[in-house]
Amino acid sequence: MYEFDFSGQMQQGYNPPPAQAKPARRLSNSRVWYAAYSPLIGLFVEIYANSFALGILVWVCAIISCFIALALDKKYLNENNVNTDTLNTAYIFIPPLYMHKRAKLVGEKSFSELIFIFLFAYALFSNGFTAAALMDEDDMIYQVQENYIFNISGFEDDTNASMYNGTIGDLFEEYIGNENSDEELCEWEAAKDDGVITVNASYDEADKISFNAEFSMDYDGYAYGDVVLEKITLDGKTYEGDEALEQLSKILSDELDKSSSDESSESLQDANSASYKTA
Repeated sequence: MYEFDFSGQMQQGYNPPPAQAKPARRLSNSRVWYAAYSPLIGLFVEIYANSFALGILVWVCAIISCFIALALDKKYLNENNVNTDTLNTAYIFIPPLYMHKRAKLVGEKSFSELIFIFLFAYALFSNGFTAAALMDEDDMIYQVQENYIFNISGFEDDTNASMYNGTIGDLFEEYIGNENSDEELCEWEAAKDDGVITVNASYDEADKISFNAEFSMDYDGYAYGDVVLEKITLDGKTYEGDEALEQLSKILSDELDKSSSDESSESLQDANSASYKTA
């Protein structure tokens, strides 16, 4: 008779498969991403800062909001049972280091620290204070030359100004008869003294046209004030204040009339040409 020994099987027993662990709830990174993009947010809000004091306020708020976002993120991690003992509170004041340590702590791959470094560097060299420190004569001239006519102080409601689509520089080139848009005949120069920028545009051709226009702008080291036409000299006669604005309005009116006449002539030529071809 055969005997079977089942003891080995009985000793092994039954081992059920391990229970599946419930996946951990995904942590929100919104606060970290806000901190990463805070330099870019600061640059955007800075557009609306029109004074030195407001410029400082914008960047102070941008920096503080970045720190607050990271502090709230650490509190959020604690509330979600993440051990943040290795995430030193001091790291909050060094955002890229906090972001890097935080990503390692929660086991995520994140490029937030790299984005922050890039945007921080971009904001550092693009903000209004840096632009003020690097401002040269060309920058001062640009603020007048490339400004629109209706932005001249006291000229906002001028009917001719609202009809003219060009810049101050365009108007002067048209006034002196420059038909080459790629070449500037007017001479421009600028200087800064005690918070006031003075910009001069001039042109002098014997027996033809002689003019000089002087503009001023307040500058507080961060933002430009209104463009003010101080005086304009036409063929040796100088006009100041409201008289200068009146002379500029006449120049503008004459140029608009010339432009209208040229367009009418071109239309008439096109009509005659069409009639000739039809005939």
